[in-house]
Amino acid sequence: MIGLIGLIGGFVSGLLVVLPATPVSADVSPATLPPSAPGRLAFSTATYYGSGSQGGIAVHGLGTIGLDGGDQRTLTDPQPVGDNPYAGYDHSPQWSPDGTWLAYLQDRPDGTSGTIDSVAVIPRDGGDPQVIESDSYAPAWSPDGRHLAWLTGYGTGDHGLEIADVETTPTTISVTNLRSLPLPDPTAYPGWPTFAPDGQSVAVMSGGDLYTISTTGDDVRKVSHGVPIDVGTYRYAYSPDGTKLMFLGETDAQSGQVHTFVVNTDGTDQHEVWSQYTDSAAWSPSGDEIATTAGAYDGIHFVDVAGDELSTVAHGDYQSMGGLTFSPDGSVVYTVAAPADTDWAPDLFAIPVNGDTARRLTTDQSVFPWTVQAIDPGRVLRQYGDNAADTAAAAVSDDVATADTVVVSAAGDYAASLTAAPLAASLGAPALVSRSGSVSNQVLQTAARVHASNVVLVGDLSSNVATALRDAGLNVTRVGDTASPYRVSSAVASHLSAHRAFVVPVAADRPGDWKLPLATAGFAAYRHLPLLYAKHGSVPLATRNAIRTRGITSITVVGSDQDVAPRLLRQLRGLGVKVHRLPSSDRYAISAQLAERTVAAGAKTDHPVISSGASWTSSVTAPALAALLGQASVLVDGRTLAHSAATATWLHQRRGGIGTVRLVGGVKVVRPLVEMQLEHRVLH
Repeated sequence: MIGLIGLIGGFVSGLLVVLPATPVSADVSPATLPPSAPGRLAFSTATYYGSGSQGGIAVHGLGTIGLDGGDQRTLTDPQPVGDNPYAGYDHSPQWSPDGTWLAYLQDRPDGTSGTIDSVAVIPRDGGDPQVIESDSYAPAWSPDGRHLAWLTGYGTGDHGLEIADVETTPTTISVTNLRSLPLPDPTAYPGWPTFAPDGQSVAVMSGGDLYTISTTGDDVRKVSHGVPIDVGTYRYAYSPDGTKLMFLGETDAQSGQVHTFVVNTDGTDQHEVWSQYTDSAAWSPSGDEIATTAGAYDGIHFVDVAGDELSTVAHGDYQSMGGLTFSPDGSVVYTVAAPADTDWAPDLFAIPVNGDTARRLTTDQSVFPWTVQAIDPGRVLRQYGDNAADTAAAAVSDDVATADTVVVSAAGDYAASLTAAPLAASLGAPALVSRSGSVSNQVLQTAARVHASNVVLVGDLSSNVATALRDAGLNVTRVGDTASPYRVSSAVASHLSAHRAFVVPVAADRPGDWKLPLATAGFAAYRHLPLLYAKHGSVPLATRNAIRTRGITSITVVGSDQDVAPRLLRQLRGLGVKVHRLPSSDRYAISAQLAERTVAAGAKTDHPVISSGASWTSSVTAPALAALLGQASVLVDGRTLAHSAATATWLHQRRGGIGTVRLVGGVKVVRPLVEMQLEHRVLH
C-alpha cells in the first residue's frame, strides 16, 4: 500500500487515502453488453468523501468510458471476503496496444490479515479476470502487444523485473517464456517499467536513478544524472519517437520540489523543461510538446523539449488535478480534477489543448487520480519488429494463417527482395528476409507457424541458410543464387509466365536506386509481373536474355529522363518489344499511380498496406504481403505526409472504403506524427 499512497502524494493537500475500506456496492457491466467503441479511457474507480483536510478516498475497481464521455462501464468492483471487510482494490489499468485487454494491479486479502498484489488482465468490456502472476505489480505492455513486463517482490525488499511473451485474441490470452531482466538495485523500491516505442528496451527507476534495460537483459544503461527520480506510475516516459525520456525528479536547488526533465536515451543532454512544481506530465502523441500540471489552480502548461512554454489552459479552473493523458490525436488532455468553484468533488475531464471549453465526462465523483489512460487503436495498425526480419515476420504473423511455401531473401539485399515480390505472390507465399550468412530464427518460426513445407531462397544467401532450413525438414529451392541484381531479377522472371514486365534502372554505385523498384514492386507483385533491372544507359545481358526467353512483348520503363538514358530505350526497342514509360523519379507519385492501376486490376482497398518510402529495409516485404492479401499498397514518407502528398491524397480519396490500414515499420522508420496524420487527417 505504501507504493499506492506514493502515487497520489500532492493530489490535494491533507487528503487522506483510505485503502482498507469496504467498497460501496456497484453494478458491474455484464458481458452481454454490446461491444464498446474503439476509443476509450480506462481508470480506477473510487469513493470520495468529506472535503479539504477531512477528505478521503476509498479505492475500488476498474472502469472505462468513451473518449466522448459516453458508455461508462464498471468492469470490476471488489467486494468483502468473508469476515474481512477489506476487499482490496484494482488499480492502474494499462491498455493493450490493440485495445482489447486491460492489464492491472489486483490487490486481494492473503488469507491472514494482509493483502497480496497480483498482475491480472481482463477483456476490455469485462469478463473473468485472469491472474498472470501473484506477488507482482506494475504491468506494462510492449508497443506491439507481444510482451508484458511487471515487477515482483513488493514489500519483500528483493525486487525483480519480469518479461513474458503474450498472444491474445479478444477473448483469450496466453503468457509464455517468462524471463527476468536485471534491476540495478534490487533492494530499492523500483518505479513502474515502461517500454520504448520500438519495444527493444524498458525504462525503469532503480535506486533513485533512471535506467534503460534491453529486453534481452544484456544492455543496462543509467540515463539520469544527479536528480532523484520521483517514484510512481507515469513518472517517466519515452518520447513517441523513442529518442528521449521525460521524467519527474527532485531538483538539487529545491529539495523535495519535483520538476520535469528530459534526457536523451543515451544519457546526454539532461535538462529541465518545467521549473515549477510538477504533479504529473505527459508527452503529446506527436512528441513535439509535453503537458505538465503545477499544483492547485495553475492549470495545464505545454512546453517543448527545449523547455520553452508554448501555452497554458484551464488556469484557475480547478482546485486540484491528478494524472494526465492525451487523446490519441493530441487534441485533448484527460485528467481527474475538482472544479475551483465547487466543494472538493473530482471527476474526469476532457480539456482541449486549444483552450476551448472543457467537458466533464463523469458526474458521480467515481474516478481515482493518476490512473487514467486513453486508447484508440483506430484504423492504423502498426506491424513491426526489432529489425527487418522481425518486421516481415510480424506482418506475416498478423495476416497469414497457413502457407505451403515461404519465399526468403537477404535482409540487406533490396534488389533480390523486391524482384522476389511477384514470385512470392504467384506462389501464394509470404515473403520473409533473413541474415545472409545464417538463417534468422524468425524464418524458422514463421515457416513452422504457417505449416510450410517449402522454402524458395532468392538471391545471394549462404549455403548455411539452405542447410539449416533442410535440417528443419523443409524442401529448399534456390532462385538466382547471385549478388548481381540483373542476374537475380532474370532468374526470378524465368519462374513467371507474364508477357509484360517492368524494367527499372539500378546500379550498386548509385545510392537510393532502391526507391524506384520499391515504388514499382506493389503493382508488379499483384499482377505477377517480372521486375527486371537495367543499367542507366544499357540493358545487361541477363536482362536481355530474360526478355527474349520469357517471350516478353511489352515493357514499362520506370524513371525520369535523369534515370533513363536514351540508349537504354533504344536497346529495349531493338529487342522487338513495345516500350512504355512511367516518366517520374518521384517514388510517391509512382506509388500512387500504380496503386490506382492495382485497384483497376481488382485489388481491394479496405485494408491497404502502407510502408515507408524512405527506408527500404523495413518495406521490402510489404509489396508481397499486400498482393497476398489482395490489397493495394502505397509508400509514405516516414517524417511527415507533406513529403508524400501524392499517396496521402490517394488514401484520402478512398477513405470511405478503408476499414483499417496496415502500417509496416516501427516508429524509427515511420514517425508517430505520420501515424497521427494518417489517422486523423487522411482517413478521417
